[in-house]
Amino acid sequence: MCHQIPDDQHNIEVRVAVMGSADAGKSTLLGVLTQGQLDNGRGRARLNMFRHLHEVNSGRTSSISHEILGFNNQGKVVNYSQLMTAEEICESSTKLVTFIDLAGHRKYLRTTILGLTGYSPHHVMLVVSSSAGVLGMTHEHLAIAMALDVPFFIVITKTDRTSPHDTLHSLDNMLKSVGCRKPDPTNSRRTLSLSSVCRSVNGKGLELLTKFLHVLPPGVSLKERERMEQELCEFQIDETFRVPEIGTVIGGLLID
Repeated sequence: MCHQIPDDQHNIEVRVAVMGSADAGKSTLLGVLTQGQLDNGRGRARLNMFRHLHEVNSGRTSSISHEILGFNNQGKVVNYSQLMTAEEICESSTKLVTFIDLAGHRKYLRTTILGLTGYSPHHVMLVVSSSAGVLGMTHEHLAIAMALDVPFFIVITKTDRTSPHDTLHSLDNMLKSVGCRKPDPTNSRRTLSLSSVCRSVNGKGLELLTKFLHVLPPGVSLKERERMEQELCEFQIDETFRVPEIGTVIGGLLID
């Protein structure tokens, strides 16, 4: 699929918020996608996603982190397996998928909602573990995405441990339940797509998932973009930190 890049942009960016219950394998999946190396079955791939020592020790994300996956003009993946820095990936890509890795534990639900509302993602990737199935937080994260009218798709992980058949059945029931009816496919803001099952250990399903990510649209119509161009830009501050010999640095999302 060919993506048309606007004249004033070097590449197309798509923001994807990654949601799902704790231990669903979100950070491991992102580590495999962005680092280009399969997991060893003990969580090696997720280590680069964590920002704090307690996250490494617990294996659970408690903060908002970002990772990027690039695609060149031929649709080939560009990630850290070929390049060393995020800047190099950006320069070598015609399309960028920015993943916003959000916490899955109920304790950090407020942080998850902050990331989902503050970074204005174009899509939500709801990650469900095949071994654990559909849990309470799966329902809650899906409800939040639907309440904010963010299009979503679902990825089932850990299928090397157990067959995803029962999980697929549970997901089908959840999506047909009251308050979670399948959206009208003619409405581009609420189109639902179900991606493949994935195994971060042996890589099964990852190629189909990357192809799916490559064709994901930014989700902003031309009319909406023209309206936004008439408004003043806004910078939403997400965090502040100090850099030696530089001073205070702020991080967040620039909306123009």
